[in-house]
Amino acid sequence: MAHQEAARVARGLPGELHPRDHRLFGGVVRMDGVPLWGRLFYRLARQHPGDQRDWPAIDAWADEVAGALASSPLDAGSR
Repeated sequence: MAHQEAARVARGLPGELHPRDHRLFGGVVRMDGVPLWGRLFYRLARQHPGDQRDWPAIDAWADEVAGALASSPLDAGSR
């Protein structure tokens, strides 16, 4: 599924933009519109709706991106 998401994101980018990395951080579960049987099944599986994102992993990836940008020289042709 993450591979499909990465391909969908890449299709939406301008052709001249070449991202170096893409990460998918799932974890927000909303039960809006889920029928009763779906909510019951979810609860029986001992899952909980809400924000379940892995914030330390997200922060670590953001730090990696910031570090790569800080250490990467600007290309004169991209200004």
